[in-house]
Amino acid sequence: PKARELLLEKYGLAPVCYIVCVVGRLSPYKRFDFAIQCIAKLAHDYPESKPVLILVGDGPDRSRLEGIAEKVESTCKIIFAGQVNDTWPILCGVDTLIHPSAGEGLSLAILEAMAAARPVVVPSLPSVSQTIEHGASGLIYRDGSLDDAKELLYKLSSDKPLRVMLGVNAREKVIEQFQLDRAIEDFNVLVTPILFPYCQR
Repeated sequence: PKARELLLEKYGLAPVCYIVCVVGRLSPYKRFDFAIQCIAKLAHDYPESKPVLILVGDGPDRSRLEGIAEKVESTCKIIFAGQVNDTWPILCGVDTLIHPSAGEGLSLAILEAMAAARPVVVPSLPSVSQTIEHGASGLIYRDGSLDDAKELLYKLSSDKPLRVMLGVNAREKVIEQFQLDRAIEDFNVLVTPILFPYCQR
């Protein structure tokens, strides 16, 4: 319940700021540079949104991303949280997750943000957006479009009831479709008969 207050205190943030985060390995494939540029564009075009971006994770792309962040930090705040063993307290304290990855199998970061009842903004790539229903459990922007992503983030920053609605729907979807028991049941029904056709359950 106090996750946001703790996050504001830890990073010295103003209560009125709009906190967006990305979670994952800092590698070019995750396209966190897109997230940095998007937040910078949001801050430039809509300064009243007071956006903050928290990058959670570490990896080989960190120095390049820090260089990009230095160029835009005059208009917005970029935080490198580093490697975090438990992302749950952060996810529960932010307003939105953006996941601009170039591709995924099934993103755990997206599922965890949904479980934390946070709206997720993703590109229109089937492997990344597969768990998101646009306008119901998250928002999908045209892949590669900074303007599309920026406008969706602004929409969420200025509409708390929308953030809450999307977050609640996202959490319900995770609980209904992505719990371990459901995964085991689906595996037994769909996969086991193919792998072991002569085994009796």
